[in-house]
Amino acid sequence: GWRKITPALIERACDSGIALDAIIRFLQHYCEGGIPTSFLIRLKLWGGGYGEQPSIEVEQAPMLYLDAKILQDLQADEDLQPLLGTEVAQQGRLVRVPAENLARVVELLKEWGFEVE
Repeated sequence: GWRKITPALIERACDSGIALDAIIRFLQHYCEGGIPTSFLIRLKLWGGGYGEQPSIEVEQAPMLYLDAKILQDLQADEDLQPLLGTEVAQQGRLVRVPAENLARVVELLKEWGFEVE
């Protein structure tokens, strides 16, 4: 019979020298229509494709969405500059999630194996 793909199985395969990319290519070849996205995310989590300790932080904060030139001028103002926080999303991506969808998004991310803070 077919073996079930589990986190432990993927971890063992990667620990034994099989590259996660090779596992994904193999599965892509044999999955009709490709690997379902939610399963691909899990494979990457299990095989270290997102790094050692992938986590997603959920924060609620007022934000200003503005042109880069305007931000540059605001940051140069001596009265306003100390009131502003840091610019968001230089290394990652900032994605707005409507408040009514947040609980479901967090639920899915946790279900897939992300650590959500």
